[in-house]
Amino acid sequence: MALIHQKLYRSDSLSQVDMPMYIREVVDQLEESFNHDERITFYYQLAPLELDVSQAIPLGLIITEAITNALKYAFRQNIGQMAPYRCR
Repeated sequence: MALIHQKLYRSDSLSQVDMPMYIREVVDQLEESFNHDERITFYYQLAPLELDVSQAIPLGLIITEAITNALKYAFRQNIGQMAPYRCR
């Protein structure tokens, strides 16, 4: 949520969030925290989308939880190095 508030204060709009940029920043932060050995590579296919803050915050929390769980549990053993994860 803090990331959304930072983005809002830096942008021209105080109510709209550029979701592709936000999602990349969230995933980058999670990758720095959990992907120390760089076993996992993220690929993005993000369509342009701006959401109201009331929609962006819950979506950001869902994305954070899903990526965190994948990084913590799906890849804890060197079982697989690539898992498709698509969110539309």
